[in-house]
Amino acid sequence: MSSKPILYRTSLDWTESHQGVIRSPKKTDVAVTCPPPFCDVDTLWSPEEFFVGSIEMCLMMTFIWMAERGKLEFLAYSSRAEGRVEILDGKARFTKVDVYPRIETADAAAAKKTERLLRAAEKNCLIGNSITTEVEVHAEIVARGG
Repeated sequence: MSSKPILYRTSLDWTESHQGVIRSPKKTDVAVTCPPPFCDVDTLWSPEEFFVGSIEMCLMMTFIWMAERGKLEFLAYSSRAEGRVEILDGKARFTKVDVYPRIETADAAAAKKTERLLRAAEKNCLIGNSITTEVEVHAEIVARGG
C-alpha cells in the first residue's frame, strides 16, 4: 500500500423522524435509522450495525486478498458477527466484537494454510487496526476432503 493517503467520502441526508440516507459516489444509497430499542424501525441499517458489519467485512476482504496472494483456493466463506455495547464511565461504547467466520477448503493442507492466512488477515484488517474495541475471531475451518 502506498504511503499516499486514501480518502473515502460519504454524505448523509435526513429524510424523516430518525431516518436518513447515506451515500457514497458510485454506490447504492442506503437508508439508515437509529437502532432498536431506540427507534421503532427495525428494517433499516443503524450505525451500530454498520460498525459491526465493517469489522466483519474487512476481515473477509483482507482474508480474500491474502488468499489470492498466497495462492490459496477456498471453497466457501460465510460469517456472522456480534458487537457488545456497554456503559463505561457513563458512556456507551462497543467493548467487544466477536466474528465467527466459517471457511471451507478442499483438504487438510488447505485448511492449515487457511488458518494461518486468516490470523494474518485479522492482524492486518484496516478497520480492526483503526479501533480500540476488542475484536475476537472464532474461526471454523472445514476441510471437505482428506
